[in-house]
Amino acid sequence: MDNKYVISLEIGSSRLQLATASFSPDTPGHITVIGMEEEPLSNSVRFGRIQNVEDVARQSLLALDRMRALPALADKKISGVYAAIGGRSLHSVTAKATLTFPEETEITDKTIQRLHDDALATMTDKTDVLAVIPTEYSIDSINTPKPVGVFGTRIDAEFTMVVCNSLNARNLERVVIDRLGMDICAFIVRPLAIASLCLTEEETKPGCMLVDFGAETTTVSIYRGGALRYLATIPLGSQNITHDISAGLGIVDSQAENVKIRLGNAMPDPASALSPEQRQIDNYVHARALEIVANIMAQINYAGLKPMDLRAGIIVTGGGTKLKNFCRLLEIQSSLNVSVAALPASVRMATATLNGSDMLGAIAVAVRGAQKSLNPQASPCVETVPTPATTETTVETTDTATDADKAADTPTEKKSTAISIDGDTTEYNYPESPFGYYDYPHQASRRGNSQTDSYGQTEEDDTLLLDDDEAERLRERRKADNERRKAKAREAAEKKARRDAMAETDWGGPDGETPQRQNNRSILNRLTVKISEIIKNVDGSSDGGRDLDDD
Repeated sequence: MDNKYVISLEIGSSRLQLATASFSPDTPGHITVIGMEEEPLSNSVRFGRIQNVEDVARQSLLALDRMRALPALADKKISGVYAAIGGRSLHSVTAKATLTFPEETEITDKTIQRLHDDALATMTDKTDVLAVIPTEYSIDSINTPKPVGVFGTRIDAEFTMVVCNSLNARNLERVVIDRLGMDICAFIVRPLAIASLCLTEEETKPGCMLVDFGAETTTVSIYRGGALRYLATIPLGSQNITHDISAGLGIVDSQAENVKIRLGNAMPDPASALSPEQRQIDNYVHARALEIVANIMAQINYAGLKPMDLRAGIIVTGGGTKLKNFCRLLEIQSSLNVSVAALPASVRMATATLNGSDMLGAIAVAVRGAQKSLNPQASPCVETVPTPATTETTVETTDTATDADKAADTPTEKKSTAISIDGDTTEYNYPESPFGYYDYPHQASRRGNSQTDSYGQTEEDDTLLLDDDEAERLRERRKADNERRKAKAREAAEKKARRDAMAETDWGGPDGETPQRQNNRSILNRLTVKISEIIKNVDGSSDGGRDLDDD
């Protein structure tokens, strides 16, 4: 079976990342990453939520253009992405539901679905529910991990609901759907995707904490008993350390970021001999790192647990973990084992130049997207585009039509791209946008196909791609161009007709000469004879005279 392709998009506070992977439908959990692209973001995203849609769309298009240049996507069109979702408002809520029966009843899948729906109904309309994760089932007050097939008179269920503000998803849609003209195949909760990819059952069952240390936010996920128990987003990240250095040293953020990367140390050695400047930097970094670690540890109490309940320790990921000795500081403060999340063997890099550790989140979203793409209702990320073809439209005329009419009614040859839309092939010319060229045909398929004109575009394309005024100007320009072309064709046909008429009336005579030409030739012959006689007479009268040269 041919490989399929999946594309993930992750928009963070400091950068956006694209990852393209191929996989076999038989093993969707095993993928090969064939391309990764990254673009920086500056003040366009705050705390993981898109603020400036236009700037994010522009940077996304730059990354997409480079992704389209991959050899594997040469004959394909990127039509959709799996979008990572997170941000400051991402958190978990515990919901409970109960069902009672008049007599002992077997618990079925429909019973579990009723509990699921009852728990979902407790959520408010102001938040988007991104995931509903069952954590406990109890039948007649007995904990039952697998309730289906068990008989009882009462069942209690507890769910962890992962929710976020509706604006998070809405701004993602504005970037991907409205600006880039692509589909969002599904929203993927970033920390859940990372946990699914990197955490093992040996870690989630005894209890562990997953810490995603980002630029402006730090997301904490706590697992116990094999299920998610708690999730929260802390509005602190590595950029807070950068801002402290910038303010303390009186330098710009870009310089402070370089100082942090080169000289930052979360656990400086107080006994070492350091310059005053280095000691000042260490103080800023250490103080803010301690604050972030304290907030991470506080989440264990908020989850109703104790550090000893997380026997598998803490697993960290994110760009902030590159800060020197940060993991060591977290380990000392928590008294728990701290390790860095790594890609499993099921993820392979197509080339050695691809560094998966720097884009672990985007890759985790791609893996989850590959699993979701097996759903027959799922929209594809990549579609095969037919080879561009040249089409020519001809007009059949009756035998009584004049040459002028034939020339005017035959359209000129027009080259356009043949795009397959829902099984039908239509000609399409891409309109230019502020960011480049949009891939609009997939949107046109939602509105239906219509008859193409001589320009290879449809009237429906005008209303889809342009506003009303611009569409009207385009139609008027086409009409004027058609009229000018027909007028030139008629003029050329009339000239040809006049030449043909003259040829039919004047052509004739011996050797194909016209009577007029014969008459002209006769006059020329008579003049030639007369001139010859005059010359002869002049020559004869000058024989006895003197030559002028004799004087």
